[in-house]
Amino acid sequence: MKHLKIQKKALSIFLIMIILISTLSLNTAAAGTFLKNADITISAPIAGERPSYSATINSDKFEVIDEEYGYIYHGVTWYDWTLDSNIDYDDEFVEGHVYSVTVLIRNTAGNNIGLLNATVNGNEAELSETTDENDNPYYLVQYCFGEKPVISDETADITITEPVAGELPSYEATIGNECFEVIDEEFGYVYHGVTWYDWTLDSNIDYDDVFVEGHIYSVTVLVKKAEGVELELLAATVNGNEAELSETTDENDNPYYLVQYYFGEKPTNSDETADITITEPVAGELPSYDATIGNECFEVIYEEYGYVYKGVTWYDWTLDSNIDYDDEFVEGHVYSVTILVKKAEGCELELLYATVNGNSAEISETTDDYDNPYYLVQYYFGEKPTNIDETADITITEPVAGELPSYDATIGNECFEVIYEEYGYVYQGVTWYDWTLDSNIDKNDVFVEGHIYSVTVLVKKAEGVELDLLYATVNGNSAELSETTDDYGNPYYLVQYCFGEKPTNIDETVDITITEPIAGQRPSYEATIGNECFEVVDEEYGYVYQGVTWYDWTLDSNIDKNDVFVEGHIYSVTVLVKKAAGVELDLLYATVNGNKAEVEETDDYYFVSYQFYIETDAQIITSVNIFHISEPTTGYGFDYTATLSGSGYKTKNINNSTTINGISWFDCTDEKYVETTDVCVEGHSYSAIIQLEAEDGYILLPEIVKINGEEVGFSYEGTDVVTEAYFEYVDPYIRNIELTDVNFPVQFDAPDYSITTDSDKYTFADKNDAYFSEGVAWFDVSEGRYLEIGTDTFVGAHIYMIEIYLVPEEGFSFDLTSVTLNGEIVTDIWGTGSRVILYYQFEPCETRTDISILVTAIGGDEYSSPRVELIDPKSDEILYDTQGQSDPSYQGYLCKLEFVYPTSYIMRVTREGCTPRYYNISVSSYSYAFTADIFGEGDVNMDGVVDVNDYQACVNLALEDSEVPEDTTKDTDYRKALADVCNDGVIDVLDCFYAEKKRVI
Repeated sequence: MKHLKIQKKALSIFLIMIILISTLSLNTAAAGTFLKNADITISAPIAGERPSYSATINSDKFEVIDEEYGYIYHGVTWYDWTLDSNIDYDDEFVEGHVYSVTVLIRNTAGNNIGLLNATVNGNEAELSETTDENDNPYYLVQYCFGEKPVISDETADITITEPVAGELPSYEATIGNECFEVIDEEFGYVYHGVTWYDWTLDSNIDYDDVFVEGHIYSVTVLVKKAEGVELELLAATVNGNEAELSETTDENDNPYYLVQYYFGEKPTNSDETADITITEPVAGELPSYDATIGNECFEVIYEEYGYVYKGVTWYDWTLDSNIDYDDEFVEGHVYSVTILVKKAEGCELELLYATVNGNSAEISETTDDYDNPYYLVQYYFGEKPTNIDETADITITEPVAGELPSYDATIGNECFEVIYEEYGYVYQGVTWYDWTLDSNIDKNDVFVEGHIYSVTVLVKKAEGVELDLLYATVNGNSAELSETTDDYGNPYYLVQYCFGEKPTNIDETVDITITEPIAGQRPSYEATIGNECFEVVDEEYGYVYQGVTWYDWTLDSNIDKNDVFVEGHIYSVTVLVKKAAGVELDLLYATVNGNKAEVEETDDYYFVSYQFYIETDAQIITSVNIFHISEPTTGYGFDYTATLSGSGYKTKNINNSTTINGISWFDCTDEKYVETTDVCVEGHSYSAIIQLEAEDGYILLPEIVKINGEEVGFSYEGTDVVTEAYFEYVDPYIRNIELTDVNFPVQFDAPDYSITTDSDKYTFADKNDAYFSEGVAWFDVSEGRYLEIGTDTFVGAHIYMIEIYLVPEEGFSFDLTSVTLNGEIVTDIWGTGSRVILYYQFEPCETRTDISILVTAIGGDEYSSPRVELIDPKSDEILYDTQGQSDPSYQGYLCKLEFVYPTSYIMRVTREGCTPRYYNISVSSYSYAFTADIFGEGDVNMDGVVDVNDYQACVNLALEDSEVPEDTTKDTDYRKALADVCNDGVIDVLDCFYAEKKRVI
């Protein structure tokens, strides 16, 4: 594409020359700069009169833009800086207010003079340049009649009665700036836009609470801009004193301000401190768990679990382990105590500081299993051990040439110990490595002079120690530390130290030497390696001799040992290399005769390859550029022409049913070659395959191949080059829409505005207000209105419709053939191209209902009330459950469930000492009551007492080998469940035994 860039550059220069010539001519004709000035005349503002929109210009080179929109009339707009708001044509000017006028002007037709200065009524005005929506340039000329207000006009001066002990709070706040006003609303503790707070108690106060002597209070006033004001509130005072100011929004995203002032000094953190007292540890005594707090705002959580007693737990940092209530303190050990603390009832104060016995303690915040927040206060009696206790200092005999390795390693920290194991090259938890040979050594190998060795020691925690090992040394020198696990998942550490510097990557390189190819001579197979860690594989097979093979790339064929090299041909040599005995070092780099070679690893050895060039008179082509391969277009044939940049190569003269001039196309979607008569199929992806050959006197050996300016891959076929360009077809039309994860309307639920789509061709419209969220809204067909976001919920039996606005991403447009929502077909579709609106109406909203279950419970624990559970028949999940309440009118128990979905359930009825009973029930919108009976275990005849008759009935069922069915709705089936006293699903002799024990008669 280089020639295209040259053309663009030439065109740019040509255009610049034209502009320069035009400019020079214009300046010559202008004879000065007065043509670049615009003096605008307009009536100045007068109190009580309306603004003028008749602006004139003293130059025929510029004109006022006669447009009307917003507050602009005939290209003129006025602004009231005192109120910081635009004014309209029927507003009157106010005495003392400061106004500015802005006039929109542009060049007259055929005039290109740039405007440099502007005046209004002879006074210098502000000038700025902009463009309209069609990118046409125009100017804004603004002049202020009077001085613009400074920031003082952006301050709210609030007045309110200060707190007096014994009196009620005042909610009458006034503002001394007409640009702002108090929001007259009441909610929570807010009255007339004012709320008070007691910082001493850290709680809100209500309108009927009286101020208390000595307490600190703050007042917060809700402030908004006055109607039509755009001025921002930047500062605020209360009774002349500087107040805190913050900005927020209401539930409808309307902005407003919070002005807060403290009458007295806001309490410091002293009120947010828990002063805890507990008996300190004494050697030989048991730990104390009686902790008290000297601040009524907080209290100890009185819980016991694990090592926690009465909300207190102790830790032995010397052993790095928890201690129990019956463990005695040990002389010289360092302990810490942790106390669980929560806020007292009604307290909203946050705990920021804590002390234990008057000493500063650590504090952290967490939550319990129910997400209730609480605090952990921790204090150390003595100095917490530093990282030195988390260090293993290992001692072992260093390597000495001619001697055997030592495996007697010791650790100078009782918290850790060497793992005394033997396997592989590990003895007594120690293993040695020879980095010079890159291999492990055994206990019978002696150290070699000049070799570099490392030792690795396996370390674990001592019994009962929870301390993590963070650092390690060997013979006083810093060692490498890593953590791992054994075959059973038990963690341990590897400590490694190298005696000497580890060899660098140079030891992972082979330098191969071999005789280079010479025209007329036979190939050499004598390859040598300058690294004792690797050696040539001395094998012969096929074209491989002594681990060496040669290849003729010009003929694209292997050569034999009796072939001679030919002038102008390109050859490569491949040498098979393996590791020397005992070497574990990987081969990463290789050279042949000092030149970088390619390395390929196999399961058995390495292939090292290098390409030689024999001197030749032929010109070698190293770069290939192919242009003008057209991208496939739906419904049209394929491009079989190509433009080649440079000389010395061409497309091959191959023509058949799939190839023209050496160019063929492959359908990547259907995975087949395209016939030359085929056309492009919508949505398919294709690649163009181009075969190239060198012309006489040239050798085609490219280093880079480009198609249509993009670099592509290529391969060789003999002396030819085959390359490929990939074209991914992107359909610009959106034909299918699949929307999922929309929650169907359910009574009492809030509407779902979160819809999922996996397409990157379209998105949801930016439509947001009280009813729309990202282009999605819900419509109550039954009431004929939109649902309000955050307020409305679904009503039972009502019919709802979802409305969805979609817009395409850049480069796409809608041409829909299929739209689904949660798999259901959507047919109500409006719009096309740049926007579509989808409407989908749901079935009437299911109505949830309240139901009652009247339970008769005979037998079992008479102090226990029955429980009713509704179970999902498919998942066995308990969906609803309730405890029964005694109902004397029924002489049983009444179990009530609210908001139950109309569907089928398994109802399980239980009571302590009774056999559970199961019912299949169906709840409809009109279902309201069910009955259930439940009896004590072993009461087979269900008469309320377990006697000899029940025992006999149990025996009879056992003789029948009876099994208890899952559905025990029928009395006969429930009697079997009553007889199954062991609750194992089968009635046998063991049930009879327990039934006999339950007999009362």
